Amino acid sequence: MYIFAVFDPFFLYLCEKSGYGVEVQQAFSVPQALEIFEQWQPYIVVSDIGLPNEDGYALIQQVKSKAKERGQVVLAIAVTGYADEKMRQRGLSAGFDLWFTKPMDIDEFMAVLACLAICQQSSYAIAQRILSHVIRHGDLCLEQQLEPLVSS
Repeated sequence: MYIFAVFDPFFLYLCEKSGYGVEVQQAFSVPQALEIFEQWQPYIVVSDIGLPNEDGYALIQQVKSKAKERGQVVLAIAVTGYADEKMRQRGLSAGFDLWFTKPMDIDEFMAVLACLAICQQSSYAIAQRILSHVIRHGDLCLEQQLEPLVSS
C-alpha cells in the first residue's frame, strides 16, 4: 500500500516499521507534495493542516481533484494539532476522509492503517479471483491490462 505523508518524519518511521507492507514518501510543502503525488499516485495521503505557504485544506482539494481526473480514489487523512470542531468540519468538507488530532493515539492510528491495508489487499485478491475467470482476448489478457490499475 502506498502512503504519502505531508508533515513530520515520525509518521514515516511509524509506517515503515508497522509491518503492513506500507511504502511511504514524504513532502514538506504543497508544491512538493503535488509533484510527488502526480508521479507516485498513492492510495492514501496523510497531511497536517498547518503547512508552509498553503494549508492542508488546499492541498487535499487539489489532490482529490487530480485523483478524480484520472479515475482514482485517494483516501485523505488529516493529522493535526487543531482540535476545533469547525476546523474538523472544514477539513471534512475540503476532502479529508479521517481526522486525527495531535497528540494522537498511535495504536488507534496504526489500527486504522492496518484496516486500510487489509481492505486494499482484499480488494486486490477479489479482483484477481474475478479476473481469473474472464475469457482472454488479444495479446494481453484483461488481467494484464488491469494489473497497473488494481495494484496501485
